[in-house]
Amino acid sequence: MKRSYLAIILVTMVALSGCAMLDNSETGTDGETPGETDGTAGEFSQDVTFAWAGVAGESVGAEVTVENTGTEPGTHEATLSVDGESVASKSVTVPEGASETIALTHRFEKPDEYKLAVGESTETITVYESPNDLLAKDDLDRGTRVAHQQTNATGVANINGTDFDIQINESATIRTNYEEQTEYRKTETTTVLSGISSNETTEEWIVDGTAYTRTEDRGTGRVTYDQQPSDEFADEGGFWADSLQQSLSVNRVDDQYILTFDPETATEASETWSAIDDDENISAESITDLTMTFRFDATLLQPESLSFDATLEDYDVFSTLEMTSTEEIVSHDESVTVEVPDDVRENT
Repeated sequence: MKRSYLAIILVTMVALSGCAMLDNSETGTDGETPGETDGTAGEFSQDVTFAWAGVAGESVGAEVTVENTGTEPGTHEATLSVDGESVASKSVTVPEGASETIALTHRFEKPDEYKLAVGESTETITVYESPNDLLAKDDLDRGTRVAHQQTNATGVANINGTDFDIQINESATIRTNYEEQTEYRKTETTTVLSGISSNETTEEWIVDGTAYTRTEDRGTGRVTYDQQPSDEFADEGGFWADSLQQSLSVNRVDDQYILTFDPETATEASETWSAIDDDENISAESITDLTMTFRFDATLLQPESLSFDATLEDYDVFSTLEMTSTEEIVSHDESVTVEVPDDVRENT
C-alpha cells in the first residue's frame, strides 16, 4: 500500500481540527539528556520528542518524558527555547522510579526555520505558511514504522467463462524506513477457490526504487522470483482534492482523532481512491463503494491505524469482490534495516 494517504490526513488535521502539535517522534540531537531541576529531591533524565514541522499560527514544540532515576520523589522543570530564547516551561512532580510526560509548545506567527531546544536536545524545524505548503514538501513520512496488516475478501471470479466463489485472506508485516526509502513486507495468503485451498508466502524488498519479490507456494514448494520498478516512495503531489473534503468527517473520541471518508456515490468512491492512490494495482473505476477510516493519536498526531471497506465490480477476473483491510501501526522510529538477500538478487 502506498502511504500518500498520510499526507492528506495530517494536512486535514491542521486545517480542520486546530491541533496543538505536529509530530513524527523524532528524538532530539542527544536523545535522552539531563534536564533542568529545581533543586528538590530526585534525580532526573528526560527524553525529548520534537515536532518536525509546523504551520504559522499553530502551536508546535516538544513532548518531554521525565524519568526520576533517584530513590525519592522530586520535582523537575523542563524548558523549551526557540533560537536561544525561553518560550515555555513546566514543572512536574515524579515519584521515585517513575516517569511523567509533559508537552511544551509555542505558537509561531511567521513561516521560517527555528531551532528548538529542551535541555541539551535540539531540533531545527520549518514552519510553513499554510498546510498546503507543508504538504507540497512531501516530507510527512519520516523515520521508520512497523505495521501489521490484515485483508479479507470474498467474491465471484470468472475464469474462462465460468463463475467460481473465491475467498482471500492475507496477513502481512511491514517494516518501512522512510528516510532511506526502503521497505520489507512479508505476506501470508490463503486463497479458497470453489472449495480448493492454496497457500503462499510472499516477501518483498524495496531498495533503490526497485521491488524484489520471492513467492513460495506452500503446497508444492515452488519458488518464484520477480523484480520490478517501484514508486512506493515517489513524490506524486496533488493529494488535496475536493472529493476528499466533501466525503470527510472528523471526530475526536478520548485520545484519538477519527477521520472517515465515506463517499456517497460510486463516482465519488472512485475519485476518493484515485486521490489517495492507496493501491495502484486496483483500478479506481472498479470501486463502487468505499469507506476509509484513519485513527490518530490526538497528542502526537501519530497514525495508529487505517481500515477500509471496498466493493469492486468487473475488476480483473472478479465479477464482484468485497474487501476489508486493517493496518495497525505497531511502532514508530525503531531500527529498520532492509537488505535484499543475495539469492533473491541473483534469481531476479
